Amino acid sequence: MYRRIVLKSVIMRKKKFLIALLAIILGTSILAALLNIYMDLNTNIGKNLRSFGSNILVLPDSGQPLIADGSNTSGAGGDKFINYKSVSLDGGSIKEYIYAYSPYIYGVSKVKTVDMVITGVDFDSIVKTNPWWKINGSLPDSNDLKASVIGINVAQRLNLKEGDEFEIEMPGVNKEDKADTVSSASVAGEYEVGNGHKFIVKGIVKTNSSEDDQVFINLGAAQGIFGLKDKVSLIQVSAMTTEKSVEDIMDLVAKENKGIKVKAVSRISKAENVIQNKVQWLILLVVIVALAGTILCIMSTMINSVLERTKEIGIMKALGSSGQRIGALFYGEGMLMGLVGGVIGGIIGLLLSQIISINVYGSQVSIRYWLIPASAAIGVLITFISSYWPVRRALAIDPVITLRGDE
Repeated sequence: MYRRIVLKSVIMRKKKFLIALLAIILGTSILAALLNIYMDLNTNIGKNLRSFGSNILVLPDSGQPLIADGSNTSGAGGDKFINYKSVSLDGGSIKEYIYAYSPYIYGVSKVKTVDMVITGVDFDSIVKTNPWWKINGSLPDSNDLKASVIGINVAQRLNLKEGDEFEIEMPGVNKEDKADTVSSASVAGEYEVGNGHKFIVKGIVKTNSSEDDQVFINLGAAQGIFGLKDKVSLIQVSAMTTEKSVEDIMDLVAKENKGIKVKAVSRISKAENVIQNKVQWLILLVVIVALAGTILCIMSTMINSVLERTKEIGIMKALGSSGQRIGALFYGEGMLMGLVGGVIGGIIGLLLSQIISINVYGSQVSIRYWLIPASAAIGVLITFISSYWPVRRALAIDPVITLRGDE
């Protein structure tokens, strides 16, 4: 009987309750969508923040990257570089926190009699740690020992364009003596560049930073030219900070590898923390505003319903209905709307979260079906809270005054 009375009451006032139902659907759909996005927020933001570049630097034990000039081949100078093959960044407890890493070896050599910074890199990994690079041409294969990418300022200064060939002179060696010393590149073994150290421009990069003044060649080729097999000046690391802070990941890297120094790129790290905190607060603010609007709309509808049914409430009281029964009627109406609106809102919210994630992050979020019953429970809770004051208003009605027509 109670369910029939509640259902009939809602149907008779369907136009008014439809507004409240729409408010519940809107509120719970926004809540479900943002909650579903929030669950994957750190992962999605972490991946997108990698467009800022590396947030950790792995440096030699001296704490400063050394520039190769041809004189520091093995001995003391070679020891000041990082032994790249002995560094582990893709295994053990570190692997799951590393998005990408890229080794660099810096040197100074002459190109067309002009001193240039020669940078040996792994072309496959450098695009992950430097996603903002704009290359006019193509990115060389990581196994191509003759390919190069030059900065736009280098291209203009040396009048080079895509497809041109240029020669890198051995550092610290006169051109006349080069024929006798070129075989020193064999220090790098399988990375031997060959006679002449000639390279072909595959692409021209523009970064609006120091990279525009550098010549990028294959890492092995650079190690061969500078006589530093397996050595690098530094390693840029792009770490995911979704589960651990930059400092914690740095500690892991330092523990797994000896003879190195680990340093955070403070500008990038601070920017990531600021952005993550701001997005989290923004989501929280939107949820609060949506729920507040929903509560006010339902409360307004319930108050209007009480005012319209003042005489009905008076008659019910006069016939002996208790306050609990009258309150249960209004609470039942509200909770029915909350249940229906919450279920619909949960379904819409899951669909909405996918649309938002694809457009904002470029990827889908996980579908969490438990958000549908959770939205229904939240919808019921919202209507219960919203009905509290209107129900108190209904219970305060005096049946004598109401039936006499004074109210």
